[in-house]
Amino acid sequence: MLALMVMRLRGFTDVTVTATRPYDSLKAKLVREIGATYVNTNVDQVSEDFDIVIEATGSTSAAYEALRHLGADGVAVLLGDIPG
Repeated sequence: MLALMVMRLRGFTDVTVTATRPYDSLKAKLVREIGATYVNTNVDQVSEDFDIVIEATGSTSAAYEALRHLGADGVAVLLGDIPG
């Protein structure tokens, strides 16, 4: 959520947030109120590539999935403690 808020404050207009919470969750509602697109990865597949990917959960599988959706010449920011 912090990364989303910073990106919106810096002027990014096309921001997508992925998570595993339902579409009616507080997080999903806040994401939409801030002006971003919310995708529940338990329900929907992410089919596009992105210029900037920020992975902040520390989940190894989420980090690999984030990198799979990094566009050509994109920037990846991996935050959190990934074991191993």
